Amino acid sequence: MADLKKLKADILSDGKIDDSEVERIRQELYRDGKIDRDEVEFLIALRNEAREVTPAFETLFFSAIKQNVLMDGSIDAEEAGWLRRMLYADGKIDD
Repeated sequence: MADLKKLKADILSDGKIDDSEVERIRQELYRDGKIDRDEVEFLIALRNEAREVTPAFETLFFSAIKQNVLMDGSIDAEEAGWLRRMLYADGKIDD
């Protein structure tokens, strides 16, 4: 797995996530073919801390969350609680 702290610092150095950075993130995170909880939380931190993100990042973000949460085909109570905490972390839901 990539060094997520270093990757985050590199990606957010200018405060924006552009298309080339999205591709870099995708390559690093999907290297093993799946997205684990640490990698999803990494994406959440990126999204929360970036001043601006490209639509490609939003697509990657929601796809990764969906893949991780639905890995076993359903959403259990723990996953539902985690999703709620992540989605409402800043007290609001984005469009």
